[in-house]
Amino acid sequence: MCGFYGTNLDVDYFEDQLICRRGPDESSRKKYYDFLVTHHLLKLDSESTIQPYIKDDILVAFNGEFYMDLKNSEVEYMVDEYKKQGINFVKNLDGEFSIVLIDAQKDLAFIVTDDFRTKPIFYSLDRGFSFSSYECFLNDIGAKNVVKPDVGSIITINTKSNEVVCSEKLYEFDLNQHKDTFDDWVAAFKNSVAKRSDPKKGKGVFVGLSSGYDSGAIAFELKRQDREFLTFSVLGTETPSILKERVDLLASEKVKCAGWGKEPGIEAMCIEHIRSSTENKRYDIYSSQGDYVEDTKMDSDNGCKWLVSVCHAARENEHRICLSGGGADEIFSDYGFGGKRIYPHSNFGGKFPDDLSEIFPWASFYESTMSSYMMKEEYVGGSFGIETRYPFLDRMVVQEFLWLKPELKNSKYKSVLDHYLTENQVPFERDVKRGF
Repeated sequence: MCGFYGTNLDVDYFEDQLICRRGPDESSRKKYYDFLVTHHLLKLDSESTIQPYIKDDILVAFNGEFYMDLKNSEVEYMVDEYKKQGINFVKNLDGEFSIVLIDAQKDLAFIVTDDFRTKPIFYSLDRGFSFSSYECFLNDIGAKNVVKPDVGSIITINTKSNEVVCSEKLYEFDLNQHKDTFDDWVAAFKNSVAKRSDPKKGKGVFVGLSSGYDSGAIAFELKRQDREFLTFSVLGTETPSILKERVDLLASEKVKCAGWGKEPGIEAMCIEHIRSSTENKRYDIYSSQGDYVEDTKMDSDNGCKWLVSVCHAARENEHRICLSGGGADEIFSDYGFGGKRIYPHSNFGGKFPDDLSEIFPWASFYESTMSSYMMKEEYVGGSFGIETRYPFLDRMVVQEFLWLKPELKNSKYKSVLDHYLTENQVPFERDVKRGF
């Protein structure tokens, strides 16, 4: 994980104290034609390439991880592939990322976001081309009309005319529901966890362990793969008996478990951290009809506050990679089951129809809670220099779920996770949304 920003506006020396928290280990600022670009690096391995990276007169700034076997660094790979096949090379990337690539000789710039826009990126074409991991930098330099790119998009910009030339989708999910077993989904999930916990991609993995579905599946799979990791639980918000069973199941020299209740002073500390060290943005949570269900700032959100305490403890234990359960509620259940909405922002009550095109993409599949809750994780995690990775938002994990026949999707609440946990005898609290 890292943070970056740049502009070809004529501005004085700039620095942003919020963005640099995302990449606390090394900073680099480079001049490239009319652009001044700064990159803050989170170093998870000893071979990280300093950015912004310039090669063959092409600049790349990158935030995230690729889960691919590459001969060179990610940024070197991107320049080489761009020269071979143009920007279409990004359609074959496997990872979580936001990318800015500038080809100044052609007066072109490209902004690329992964399938769910997991890593924050904003841009402005006011008087020039400016971009940033956080909106606050663009505001600070006086850039107007700030834009958040669409999820899973490739945006082509003419840097001479300051216009979007075109915007296309990175990947189109196939909605053909034809698979009648969970086997391929389970295989995709195992592979997703393996890629995101690979020691070659950085050590110091942790999970926020609840008594519900999502984190339990991730934690058990990490143990099954014999990974070293740490878990944190907010004891005051979970079912103690389930947590105890899970801790006993995870017992291993490679697994450490920690937890606490609502001790005096923690909430105030969390609120102060959000206000002083993050871009304290407002949530926008709405239904498919566009009706707002929740509109609140991060410092008022309990989940956000407890995430601060978890990240604080993780950094004290020198753990910098969080495997998040984000996306499971949005994709596998729509916060409902059997047509019954568990939460007001549920769109179809978790009852998947015979023709997925009737509902796809529902509001929370890409936006609403998906975007808002991910922002929480990225902004809070980023303020501690923690990289968040999302096993349930792996392209094939999502695609394999969509391919399941509706009777399998509808068989249980969060059917894929119910199947996985039951088959592996992992204790969990059924039919209840838990965790922050």
